[in-house]
Amino acid sequence: YQRRVHGGVTNRITVQLITFKPSRPITPGYNVVLHCHVIGVPATISKLVALLDKSLNVVQKKPKCIAKDKSYNCIVEVTTMKPICAELFADFKSLGRVMLRESGDTVAAGIIKEIHAIS
Repeated sequence: YQRRVHGGVTNRITVQLITFKPSRPITPGYNVVLHCHVIGVPATISKLVALLDKSLNVVQKKPKCIAKDKSYNCIVEVTTMKPICAELFADFKSLGRVMLRESGDTVAAGIIKEIHAIS
């Protein structure tokens, strides 16, 4: 019998998001509040991995920014200021969801695709 580890404590996660017409372009360094489970922690979008189409196929790898005033499907890497406990959406659907907010407005929501080691 081998026990599988699903998630863990981390400060870096890769998230598949849908943006909700943000008021300014999303670029690396964009500061947000990450809501995961019942916690809300300050975080930064550290890397834009890819833009996706409606079928979730990669349209553009490593985009420079995600434009404002339009909804996009994308994959980003988020770094939190403090370590958080995170679970993959594939393992626990209810615990693998996140929301990104800025100044009280929801900027994006999505699912955790990858959990990285603490850096």
